[in-house]
Amino acid sequence: MQRLLTPSARVVKPTGATNNRLSDLLAAILFAAAFALIQILIGGTRLLFSLPAYGLLAAMAFLTVVTVRRRRPNPNQLCLVATAVFLAYILVRALLSPVDYLARADIYSVLGGLLVYLFVAFVFTESKTRIHFLFFLLALALVHVFIGVVQFRHDDNFMLIPGLRRFDYGRRASGFYVCPNHLAGLLEVIGVFALSFVSWSRYPLWTKLLVGYGAAVCYFGVILTGSRGGYLSTVASLAVFAALSLWLSHRSGGAGLLWRVGALGAAASVIVALAVTFLVSKNDFLSGRAQNIFETKNMRVDLWPAA
Repeated sequence: MQRLLTPSARVVKPTGATNNRLSDLLAAILFAAAFALIQILIGGTRLLFSLPAYGLLAAMAFLTVVTVRRRRPNPNQLCLVATAVFLAYILVRALLSPVDYLARADIYSVLGGLLVYLFVAFVFTESKTRIHFLFFLLALALVHVFIGVVQFRHDDNFMLIPGLRRFDYGRRASGFYVCPNHLAGLLEVIGVFALSFVSWSRYPLWTKLLVGYGAAVCYFGVILTGSRGGYLSTVASLAVFAALSLWLSHRSGGAGLLWRVGALGAAASVIVALAVTFLVSKNDFLSGRAQNIFETKNMRVDLWPAA
């Protein structure tokens, strides 16, 4: 019997695992393309510009049905329930809204966010692929900052794609987006993710240096946005990052590692603070924005208690 099974007589058939990997790869490509497209199209702040990205997310969701039976790590049940309750609350509020146009945009946005969350929780579970996606987002952020530098330097509301226009925010950088506050929110999140990668990953040194440079560019972009809320939230995120880093240092290496990491972090914080202060002081526009962070006569102060 073994003689009959010669190499020439054996037929190799595609396995289910191969098909699953191919489906996962295509779904990841659609996932990344949706993030890129909605950022390029002014952040999807108008329903017309967000629908193409939602379509890609829908195609991604249908594709993952092929691999739904594949065994994967179980997501945290508490996070799933909390997310379901939160998004259901937003959907109910949108459905009861008296303004159909605004409600429709919220409904699409929430459903798109739900698809992203479920894909990451159930399908996009490997750490390596998530790191690669972080690199992809970091590359997009660098393009945002490059456009923002042009906008800040020339003060002409420059947009890279002809036909797309932003509001007149003067010198404030907004990248592909139409609002500098949106860009600040994106860059601060990607920046702290990149900073975490540099501090705690086991990748080679040259990779950490490149990602660290990308993180620095992100925070430089936050400065150029002139977003006072972006400044505050960036400081808050860095404070949380520092606290978690100290806690992890103490847990993994004891008091000795805690003091070493704390001393290095304090020295780096002082150097960065001095560099940022020097950079902002050299520009009247940025220094004016920074000095009015706690403006009490802004209309947003009246909007907060109403909300």
